[in-house]
Amino acid sequence: PWARLLPRCAAAVHHGGAGTTCASLRAGIPTVVYHFLIDQPFWGGRVGKLGAGPQETLHVSKLSARTLEEKLREALSEEVAAAAADVGERIRAEAGEAEAVRLIARYIAEKGCEGIGQCEWRLDDDVPQCSACSKGFSLVLRRHHCRSCGGIFCGDCCLQKPLPNFAESVLVCRTCTELRGLKKKTTPRQHFRAIAFFPLLFFLFFCCVYFVFALPQIQECSPISLSLLLALFFKLKLAQAIACFP
Repeated sequence: PWARLLPRCAAAVHHGGAGTTCASLRAGIPTVVYHFLIDQPFWGGRVGKLGAGPQETLHVSKLSARTLEEKLREALSEEVAAAAADVGERIRAEAGEAEAVRLIARYIAEKGCEGIGQCEWRLDDDVPQCSACSKGFSLVLRRHHCRSCGGIFCGDCCLQKPLPNFAESVLVCRTCTELRGLKKKTTPRQHFRAIAFFPLLFFLFFCCVYFVFALPQIQECSPISLSLLLALFFKLKLAQAIACFP
């Protein structure tokens, strides 16, 4: 409806959303923005910089008969009306979709790395084993997608890395890490091993000392010895199981 309605209007007063601002500018009419939140102040500011509306945008809380009259008088001036008509004519003349595609392709080419193609997201069922080390996936050896190439890898072959357009670090395979020149960073699995190594080593040393000095004096295996053996066994198995999760 905007394409039919707005060209018949003398001016537009709206909240400054991206779509509505585009429609009023495309129609070539002066635009007054009373913004609410998020990106609306930005688009209102762009209208002012283009000269297609008042230089200053106001929050909707400041909307009143007085401020609206002032903004409309400014927007309907000959200078602003001429600038708005010029902006509308330029927008209608350009191929907006093709230009957007060109800019996105240029951005990808600038941010891309040699040797890394377009991300091809693989399905879990299509990859039964790690694409790097060829280990078969199981209940404890989980699948992880590389956010750069889309391949599926195990926890040992992925690292937490910062990538463009991601707010936080994401999993990236070692090949993409080297090609992109990302900083080396230990995986959560490697971090767990570093933390758990010394307590586990101390526990094993204590058990060895106990078995060397205590067991020869005991004719039969006592409940304490059995408990220590079971504890050692389950601790090792637990450490192996946890280490499989990145």
